[in-house]
Amino acid sequence: KRKSRKTATKHRRAFLCGAHSVGKTTLLHQLQSLGLSMSIEGQDNFSEIHFEPEVGRSLIDELDLKKADRDPRTHPDVFNELQVKVIERQCSVEKRLIESSFVMDRSGLDALVYARFYLGEEAYGRLLDREHTQTVFLCTETNSQLTSSFYRTQSA
Repeated sequence: KRKSRKTATKHRRAFLCGAHSVGKTTLLHQLQSLGLSMSIEGQDNFSEIHFEPEVGRSLIDELDLKKADRDPRTHPDVFNELQVKVIERQCSVEKRLIESSFVMDRSGLDALVYARFYLGEEAYGRLLDREHTQTVFLCTETNSQLTSSFYRTQSA
């Protein structure tokens, strides 16, 4: 007979994942505007929820990458390196917030999906082999909207 044990979770974490321009950032901003807090099971106090913006956007700005510079069809090496940096930055932010509840715009999983979708299995495998990558669940069904929306929605 299997024993079950109930454990109290101190912190809640949510990652908003999805294709381009589906409303992840808008949702993050709307949630943030509500001034949410979270009660911890078994305690009377409330903890603040941190809202973290997408790390990829800040990296693109820091690296001064224009749309054409990071196009996976013409600059696969730059696109791949951007995904590596996104995962590294994402891990850094998550470590910083290890003792917090948070909602984050995107996750490291998004970078893995983009690498696999645009660069193929080899690039995807290299990212998975990195030491900071842990358990990953990936749905492999192709979405034609993902491909077409990337070039339609990216700003120069």
